[in-house]
Amino acid sequence: MNIECIFNHQSYIQDKNTAKKTAIVIDVLRASSTIITALDNGACAIIPCSEIASARAIAADTPNSILSGERNGLKIEGFDIGNSPKEFNVQTVQGKTIVSSTTNGTCAIAAVSEAREILIGALLNSKACAKQVVENNTEDLLIACAGTYGQPSLDDILAAGAIISNIIALTVNEPILNDAAKIALITYQRFQGKDMLSAFKYAKHGQTLINVGREEDLVFCAAENSSQTVPYLDKTTNRLIKKT
Repeated sequence: MNIECIFNHQSYIQDKNTAKKTAIVIDVLRASSTIITALDNGACAIIPCSEIASARAIAADTPNSILSGERNGLKIEGFDIGNSPKEFNVQTVQGKTIVSSTTNGTCAIAAVSEAREILIGALLNSKACAKQVVENNTEDLLIACAGTYGQPSLDDILAAGAIISNIIALTVNEPILNDAAKIALITYQRFQGKDMLSAFKYAKHGQTLINVGREEDLVFCAAENSSQTVPYLDKTTNRLIKKT
């Protein structure tokens, strides 16, 4: 398996080779974590939108939908919920279609839109992600970290490293890594078996969330392998769903 990792979605330029790749999009704090949580708690699907206006329009035309999203860590005015995984509880999301627009995560999905398959990864499901791509005999894997405002995010890099570490553990032939993937793996190994939450608090984006009163989200998102759900994008409907 060839594994290419990028540290922010804005650095990726799609080309003819993108269509050959499986992409795992990571935005640990918090879009990918909330997508996983929503599906775990019974949401029918999540529709990712890069722009606020398009999210509003799609929600208006989607029965039984909820508008979710954030800008700069805060709930968008007029939206039903923000982007905290705590908001995506069973009582709120079960049976609903969630229309979501976030600062980085939903834009990262759009940045790899031409990939053969698009999955959503985080620390919550890192082992499940690795298992799926190995069982699918994936040859070319792109791990796309959302990053924050065009810069790398430590939290995303840790999740990328966790997925790569699990892939290595599951394969006989060690995958070929680009340098960014090697950096992600080394970074994860630095914290593996230790307090992942401390790394999240050290990260700039983690500090931003703490400053807006969302420290509990860091605790939730640092729970490694707490979910077996690997959301994937159904390109015919532009909906993130569970595999059946």
